Amino acid sequence: EIEVFEKPQGILVGDIGLMPIEQWFFDQGHVNPHHYNQAMVFNCRQTLDIEILEHAFQAIFSHHDGLRLRFKRTDIEEVLSDVSLGLEDTHVVCRIQWTQKMLMPEDCRETQTRISRYVDVVELQGTSGQTQATLINEIGEGIQTSLNIETGPMIQARLLGCDDGQQKLLIAIHHLSID
Repeated sequence: EIEVFEKPQGILVGDIGLMPIEQWFFDQGHVNPHHYNQAMVFNCRQTLDIEILEHAFQAIFSHHDGLRLRFKRTDIEEVLSDVSLGLEDTHVVCRIQWTQKMLMPEDCRETQTRISRYVDVVELQGTSGQTQATLINEIGEGIQTSLNIETGPMIQARLLGCDDGQQKLLIAIHHLSID
């Protein structure tokens, strides 16, 4: 007979080293590391309540440590010289170092504002004259560009009210939170 002991994990906080996949990500030198995310649009089978949806997202956010990661970029200048070879010239080398910290849920932008919001796409169509597909694309681009690995948020969602009373759920999460 095997005994299994389970010890509940508390909320992790504090500085932690980069995982290899995170180091690889930063080594790629992305011009905009904030805009490297996964976004999906789901057709809702039934009408969702935005407050219940937000409650569910907040529960996931509190439980999923990766959503509470924040990264810090430090530009480091190093002066290099090789006196041992008789060289008097020095060279300044600039490199970028990234570190990460896991925050308490209440210290994150996602709990201070909201993760999910309702957007009435039909109403927007009436005022803008754009197609539903164009508006959904623009809303998606907006939440993707709102992600920020240094200050948060790392996840955003929009519940979209569409034609014929249908809803769609748009979710964007930064890859550093899910890889």
